[in-house]
Order: sequence, then structure tokens, then C-alpha cells
Amino acid sequence: MDLPDLNVWFALLVPEHPFHAQARGYWRGAEEPALCRVTALGLVRLLTNPKAMDGKPLSLGEAWNVYRALREMSGVPLLEEPSGLEDVLGEWVASGFPPRLWTDAYLAAFAVAGGYRLVTFDGDFHRFHAASSPPGLVGPPGLPGEGLTLVPSLPLGSLRDRGPPGPWPRGGFCVGGRLARGSQGA
Repeated sequence: MDLPDLNVWFALLVPEHPFHAQARGYWRGAEEPALCRVTALGLVRLLTNPKAMDGKPLSLGEAWNVYRALREMSGVPLLEEPSGLEDVLGEWVASGFPPRLWTDAYLAAFAVAGGYRLVTFDGDFHRFHAASSPPGLVGPPGLPGEGLTLVPSLPLGSLRDRGPPGPWPRGGFCVGGRLARGSQGA
């Protein structure tokens, strides 16, 4: 099961995002992607943030509807914290990391403790590789397998030629500045 980082979820749902095409490419081959409470709350926070949404934020209700549709229409589960998460996180706290990486450390510990594959655009997660327990949090970039998968940041090309956003097996939606309820295209 995959645990996508917030940056993957946000890029997937916002067609104007520079990595939207890469996020869609990841999604097409995703291995049971799931949310945790931190990524879910981060997603609704970004969807309502004027700067992140290029001056066109969603309302609180619209952002919540996007989250609910993601869960209900796509069957994306919300994972509970796995046992052992605090032990893994505590080991990394003792080893030290920059304070700006608290959320990254939490997500990496969540993935390690739960046996999930962490998927992200963020190379900062590599710092947790040497300290991961069990070893193997970080796998080869862009390749399937256990650990971390870095979604490659490739040139975008034409989004129109790549078809619909793709992840929605029972209908779809994508945020395009404002919520596009039920739309299929980007």
C-alpha cells in the first residue's frame, strides 16, 4: 500500500500544478494509495490557501467536499496510525533532524511502522534512510517496491493530450482553481 505525501495529492488534484502530469502518471500505476490524517488535513489546508491556489482558493466546504469525494469516489482509505510509529519517530528525534522536517519525519515513521511505501516529490525524505528501522525506507527513485518512491519531475508536455486526470474509477473530479464537481477533464 502507498502513502503519498501531501505534495503528490495536491499536484494530482490541481491541474495547474507544475507536477500535475507526473502525479497523474504515478496514480495510473499506484498500489492502493491511502491518506493519513496529516496528509488529509494538509490537503484541505492547501486547497483553501489563496497563495497555494493562485488566488482562487476553495471555500472550507468545497475543500471538504474534494476530500470526501476523493475518499468516496476513489475508495481511498484513511489509515489509522500504526503501532510502533512513536518508537520509530522517537529514534529519529534522538538522532536529530531540522525542525522544518517534523511532518516529513512523522510521515516517514508512519510508512516504516506500517510497512507502507512513501511516495513524494520531496528529496528531503532521503535523510531518514540511514536511520530507518527496518532499513529500506528509501528505494530506487521512481521504481516500484518497498520504501520511498520519488516521483520524477519531468517536463510536463501537453496535459490535454494525456487524457482525463485518471485516478477516479467511478467518475471523477479535479480542482481547477474552483471545484469542478463531476468533471472528467483537466
